[in-house]
Amino acid sequence: MEEIESKLPELKPIGVVKNAFNDPTTPERIAVCPSTISIFPQFLEGLSGLKEGNILLIVFVFHKSQGYRLKVHPRGDLRNPKRGVFLTCSPYRPNPIGISTAKVIEVREKEFDVIGLDALNGSPVIDIKPALPIIKFFREMVEDEENPSL
Repeated sequence: MEEIESKLPELKPIGVVKNAFNDPTTPERIAVCPSTISIFPQFLEGLSGLKEGNILLIVFVFHKSQGYRLKVHPRGDLRNPKRGVFLTCSPYRPNPIGISTAKVIEVREKEFDVIGLDALNGSPVIDIKPALPIIKFFREMVEDEENPSL
């Protein structure tokens, strides 16, 4: 394990999330409100081609999460039986990394607005990826299951 850990790259934030949510709340409450992703100057060139309507995967850090639990109550609801953390959206993970699918609603010079992101204000953004290839892949998988060729 030490050998693997020594080979892990150091992650650098490329930007930060700005929104009205400073304290944890339900992901659905945050996701329906617009968030701004402000990109640091040295990474702005990486947004070349970004436009309104793009669907993105935003990879961010749960910066207010402290520690982790390997079994949690889904959604923090004690009525739900405990599950392994890797099968939940809990921010209390060994690596406090979150991923949200978000739609770009406005693009400006150094930042852009999205809807669908469930990160808190001040969350470091560590990567952005296009979501469309993944969406198409899963759509095709579902269509294949609905229309088996055999």
